[in-house]
Amino acid sequence: MIHKYTDEELLDFLMTSDFNEKYTEKELKYLLIKYRYFYRLLYGKKENKIVDLQGKIRELEYNINNLKQENYKILVENAKQADIINNYKHRKLSFKERWFGKTILK
Repeated sequence: MIHKYTDEELLDFLMTSDFNEKYTEKELKYLLIKYRYFYRLLYGKKENKIVDLQGKIRELEYNINNLKQENYKILVENAKQADIINNYKHRKLSFKERWFGKTILK
């Protein structure tokens, strides 16, 4: 009787049955083997998902670190440019630069 079930029906039966009916030793062995099969199948799928998610997490952390480094380089370059501009703004022009009309900012 139990051997006629499809895998989905058998899994449903295993999950909802109280096992109060009288089963033969052969049927109980079959149910145990099927339970082990379903357990290994689901456990393998879970492990694959965990490995995939850990790989994605590592990739995202790598991308975040690269973006942080790039952001830091841009901030340093921006600060250097701001220092150059401030030096030009607060610098007094020499007589020659005033005479020939030297521009401060290019």
